[in-house]
Amino acid sequence: MKKWQIILAVVGLTGLTLLLFISPATAKIAETELNFFISFIRRRNPQLSEDDIGRIAENILIWSEERNLDPYLVLALMWQESLFNPHVVGTIGERGLMQMSGVAIQELNETYGTKYLYEALFDIGHNIQAGTHYLYYAFTYPREYDEFTAVARYRTPYDIERSYWYATQVLAKKREILEEREKFNKE
Repeated sequence: MKKWQIILAVVGLTGLTLLLFISPATAKIAETELNFFISFIRRRNPQLSEDDIGRIAENILIWSEERNLDPYLVLALMWQESLFNPHVVGTIGERGLMQMSGVAIQELNETYGTKYLYEALFDIGHNIQAGTHYLYYAFTYPREYDEFTAVARYRTPYDIERSYWYATQVLAKKREILEEREKFNKE
């Protein structure tokens, strides 16, 4: 039995390649999480291709880990925002899975010196990378915020009280996901 195994993950069109060294036990947990995410997304949006479902699930797990975010919160937010449709356009031009706006992209680029592109937000990897960065921003800038407030800030960072209903919906979805995860563990 090998002490370590290698997992190679390629993320979207960004050209980023991650090489991770993890133990077999950790690999089994990661595989179970990935399978749950794939199953959950497939049940919520059966029109998606298996390739898109896999890319969505992998990118949620990769970028949640990179940003130190709860992947179940990211999954819930994406479910609320787009029903896992990578090509959806919101009422004021928000794009993709995490419904990122041009203003949000500009804010990230100015604050962190990133180079996210509004035009690339229909790409699964780019959208989740930018969206998780924006959620991280909602949690941490200009100070630390709790989960409820961060989710409200993700929706409307400058008028949080208007977004309390939104945060309530996203966190209810997260609880539903965690309940399904428990059932998945028992199967």
